[in-house]
Parts: sequence; C-alpha cells; structure tokens
Amino acid sequence: MKCKPPGRLKPIQDTQSARISAHVEFSSPAEQRPPEFSLRYMQQDYCVGCCEKEEKAALADTLFKLSREPV
Repeated sequence: MKCKPPGRLKPIQDTQSARISAHVEFSSPAEQRPPEFSLRYMQQDYCVGCCEKEEKAALADTLFKLSREPV
C-alpha cells in the first residue's frame, strides 16, 4: 500500500450556521444510532495501515481518552 506524505490540514470552519449545528440531540438510544466517529470513510492513502506501531498505539490511546470525556 502506497501512503502519501502528511500534508497540511485545512483550517477549521465555523461549526454554526443557520442550517447546521455542531451538536445534535438524539431521541433514540446510543445503541440504535450510527457511530459519531468512524474510520470507515478514511481516504485510502491516509489509512491507519500506513501508520507505524507507535502511531497506531497513540491513536488508540487518544480515542480511548476522548471516549471518556464528558460531552
């Protein structure tokens, strides 16, 4: 698998608009909703498979820490 070198990230755009809000309240239980975060749609050239062992471990640690933070 050929991986691209890291590039620059796009600047974060405003998360509020007249039509879109960053935070959405759901009425259904969490088990019945799609995940709020998923690696499913990552671009092939920027996949976890291109990471070194330490980078994969750091990603897992970060996701675990973020999952423990209050919403």
